[in-house]
Amino acid sequence: MHKIYLLLIIFIVFLGCADESPINNLEQMAEEESCYNTNGCVWKEYDERCDCSEQRCENEGGTWNNYYETCYKNDDDYYYSSSSSYKYYSSSSYRSSSSSVVLSSNYLTTPKLMKITLTHYKQTGKNWDLTDGSGDPEIQFKIYSLSGTDTLSKTTTEKLIDKQDTREWDGAISTLVDIPYRTDKIYVRPIVKDEDPLDYDDYSSGYMYGRSEVGQLRNYETVYQTDYNSEEYELKWEWYLY
Repeated sequence: MHKIYLLLIIFIVFLGCADESPINNLEQMAEEESCYNTNGCVWKEYDERCDCSEQRCENEGGTWNNYYETCYKNDDDYYYSSSSSYKYYSSSSYRSSSSSVVLSSNYLTTPKLMKITLTHYKQTGKNWDLTDGSGDPEIQFKIYSLSGTDTLSKTTTEKLIDKQDTREWDGAISTLVDIPYRTDKIYVRPIVKDEDPLDYDDYSSGYMYGRSEVGQLRNYETVYQTDYNSEEYELKWEWYLY
C-alpha cells in the first residue's frame, strides 16, 4: 500500500513539473504535421508557429531567398519574412541639388559615411505610463546596406533620444554610420521603446523605409523619411551620404 501511495505522489509531482500536458503536445504535433503538409510552409521551433512566408511570397509574385528568408519583389514591397512585422516601403522623398552632373552608377563606388538625424517625435498613443500616460521614449535606428539581394551590413545606432515623461520633442540629434562600397539600397528601421522600471515596452512599428540606387545620390543630398505606419507615435528623420 505504501508503494502505491509513493508511486501516486511521484506521478502527481511529475505532472506538476511538466512544462506541457500530453494534450498540448498532441495539439502541437497536429499543428506541425498540418504545417509541413502545406506547400511553402515550415514549422519554426523557436517560437512554435507555422511560417508560410515562402507561400505568401510566391502568391504575391515574389522570389523567395531561403538563405536570407527574404521575399524580393520590387522596391515598394521588400520585406523580411523571418519576422512578419518587418516590411519595407520605398516612401522616401529627397531634395536634389541644382547641379546638372549625372552619376553613372546605381551603387556606391567607394565607402561612405551616413549622417542620420532625428528631427521630430510625438507620442500619439494614450497610455504608455500608468501615471499621466506620458512615456519614457528611447529611440534608435537599425540601418541595412544591401547590394542587390546581399546584405552588406546591419548597424544599430546609439540611442538618439533617452528621455523621461516626454510626449513631444523637436530638434536635431545625429549619429554616423559606415556604409560599405557597392551598396545600392539603404533601409532604415526605427526602434521606439518605452523605458519602464522593470521592463521595456517596444512600440516600434516594425516597418523599414529606404532608398534604392543610392549611388545616384550626391554628397550631402538629403533623404527625408517618416514612420507613417505607427499608431503610437509620429517620427521624422533625415539622412545623407558623404
